[in-house]
Amino acid sequence: MTSQMALMNNLSVALATDSAVSWRMGDLAGPVYNTSEKIYQLAGRQPIGYMNYFSGDFMGISWDRIFGMYREHLEGEGSKDEEKFGRKEFGEVTSDDPDNPGYVEHFLNFLDESPLLNKKELQIDSMATEVAGFLRLKIPSMRDLRDSLLSEQSDIRWKEDEELLALRDEMRGLSPQIHEEIGMLVQVMTEESDEEPKRKHESLEDSEPELLQALVSKVARLMKTPVSQFPREFVEDLARFGGLYLANDWRDPEMRFSGITIAGFGGEEEVPRVVEIKIWEKWNGKMRYEIEEVHNAPAIVRLAQTERITAILGGLSEVA
Repeated sequence: MTSQMALMNNLSVALATDSAVSWRMGDLAGPVYNTSEKIYQLAGRQPIGYMNYFSGDFMGISWDRIFGMYREHLEGEGSKDEEKFGRKEFGEVTSDDPDNPGYVEHFLNFLDESPLLNKKELQIDSMATEVAGFLRLKIPSMRDLRDSLLSEQSDIRWKEDEELLALRDEMRGLSPQIHEEIGMLVQVMTEESDEEPKRKHESLEDSEPELLQALVSKVARLMKTPVSQFPREFVEDLARFGGLYLANDWRDPEMRFSGITIAGFGGEEEVPRVVEIKIWEKWNGKMRYEIEEVHNAPAIVRLAQTERITAILGGLSEVA
């Protein structure tokens, strides 16, 4: 659980976060380390701070490396004075003027244009993982089995070989039911999508065959079933579902995003601001993000999972 907070008055911003990060073993939680860097400041006198939560990487590169690259980028593009102080000054934290971007817009543009963050194979792998995860949330049989794997009684770290084989057989036994549920889901969603002509979709078989291949492999791992055992109709349904996902830009708000907070003063601002952003993995070289909220001083901004911070501020906790 990541807890973060930004405290603002008219003179300054203070950012606070835990340092815990968990590594994952496929779909299952792995070990937790308490040494992760989640707060970043740009070099020199830059009056801006950054925090990240949830996903610790973007397009296969950790956020601490990305912010190091961003510092170098800022220093390299500035004037001599700006290079001397290690900063490039922007007028505002965030701006609606495309000719005068703020820190938020400049950072997003850097993520959009960086060659290291535009590798096609990483985009295919991340999108296949995202579509498979969204599908799992929609299919009761897949979701229920995953929940049983995550429960304390079936912690995979304590499984004997025989138990793991039994779980694999259980998933394989559910294959016909999962095939049927996915077919029904695709039919319903196709009808809903076709009501809006602008959201017509193409099957991945025609539009993105590499993505389809990666998606089939991801689903096979989720179902503990070899790809060779998938009926042709099932692969066609996966291709249609993937096409619907892309055409409708479906995104589960709790899945596979990076939360980025940008806080501080622009060069022309007298009081600070805090901006919350959700960033999803790129697809076809395009950024996918949402600016969640912009906070003006004075304020106490609770970020990430807010239960613990709420308890500290209010003195009451709903967390068992």
